[in-house]
Amino acid sequence: MRYLPSTDLGFPILLVLCCLASRVRAVAELPDLANRASRPGWKPTHDVGPLEVGVRGLLVPITGPDPFVTSPEVGESGNNESVASLRLWSEPGGIGQLFWFKDQATERDSVHFRVRSNAWTEARLALPAMGSGARLRLDPPGTNGTATLGELKLSRPGGSGVVRVIVTSERVVLTVVGVGIEFEIVELQPEQDESDVATGEAVALAAPKADGTFEVSRFVDRGAGRQDRIDRGFCVGVRGYGGETRAVGVARHAEKFEGTARLYPAPVVPKSRKGLQVQMVEDAIALGVRHAALNVNVSGLVDPRASADSLSWTNQGRVFHFRKSAVEAIPAKRLSDAGADVTLILLAYESGDPLVDAISLHPGYSRQAPNHLGAFNTSTREGAAWFEAAMGFLANRFSRDDGAFGRASRFIIGNEVTAHWYWANEGEVPEGVFIADYERTVRLAHAAVAAETDSVKVFLSLDHHWNLT
Repeated sequence: MRYLPSTDLGFPILLVLCCLASRVRAVAELPDLANRASRPGWKPTHDVGPLEVGVRGLLVPITGPDPFVTSPEVGESGNNESVASLRLWSEPGGIGQLFWFKDQATERDSVHFRVRSNAWTEARLALPAMGSGARLRLDPPGTNGTATLGELKLSRPGGSGVVRVIVTSERVVLTVVGVGIEFEIVELQPEQDESDVATGEAVALAAPKADGTFEVSRFVDRGAGRQDRIDRGFCVGVRGYGGETRAVGVARHAEKFEGTARLYPAPVVPKSRKGLQVQMVEDAIALGVRHAALNVNVSGLVDPRASADSLSWTNQGRVFHFRKSAVEAIPAKRLSDAGADVTLILLAYESGDPLVDAISLHPGYSRQAPNHLGAFNTSTREGAAWFEAAMGFLANRFSRDDGAFGRASRFIIGNEVTAHWYWANEGEVPEGVFIADYERTVRLAHAAVAAETDSVKVFLSLDHHWNLT
């Protein structure tokens, strides 16, 4: 089997490219609707004088309180979502507005943006699929003077909404592009995505920093207790005319962690390259193994009935319990005390206990799975909560400075997931569906680990049948 590490971006590069290919189109330029050359079809529709082409762009003389101009038809490019890249000079500054329409512009189909005074304003505004033959209407601010439209260009979406998330010891830093001034940032639970934007929780935002980023507190008191946003998704939500919230862009999660961990143990430095997937610990030690991989059945660790001798762990304000005998059976200490660098291969076996299986196994898991190995359940609120707690518990236990329970340097999430029917079963699903589920699982594992330690790396597991179709 092959192991591929997740990176500092917080999720697996390879799978993200595969998964998001169907969700985010690459940037591709569409027709430029306004530049320094004359653009036939622009009309001085209301409260503006005759349009002229100047050195810097299309000159719009404002003659009344409600000025606007309309563009030529956008053509076939209106059949898909797009981003309007706009460059506008305004003397008074204020609030501009961009409409999209076929017959008549309405407030519902528009977006506002802030315009600087006596300076160029550059804005990127997300537009829905407008339909063939649609046009744009631009309302510059002011009641007199001249506005200059230097550029209005459409491109395919690929960077609208929240485009970057960094989590630090106390803050979450969000970079937002491609939206106007009337938007909110919505916080999503680990199992949610942008389709849940209407049910997410709006984040209270202060004014953006000088670099255009927003900061929110990493920790917040809510519900059962203190919540850590390190595992949360963030998406831009825009209120429609009827009050509904629609997503702009996709949900983004932490892609960089800066000082988030509680434990910073010294790295393990093995003295040789000799490695083995260990089953007989004493034999491995006698052979001088210095890289030891251990299978760990996570479904065998969880204890939803909280037996009297269970080990407890608090995560996101909630107490979780793990089977003491199963946890203590992980031989990490014996191996690391003998000088081995330990890797845990984290698996979810079918247990036969309906309560445990509901927590551990993906809801689509088939009882016909050949090896009784399932994909982790991170698609439900309860499954994601238990999985995150298990990852944090193990990361903390095997990262202590005193090495009381031994050390582990790597977590491998699942086994040979490219053959998921056999080794990470969630039923018969299209590859894109499985990839999205696995991406979420690895991302959540990475966040849970990053909250506890900087000494454990999270890896993917792929098979080595590279040419099998």
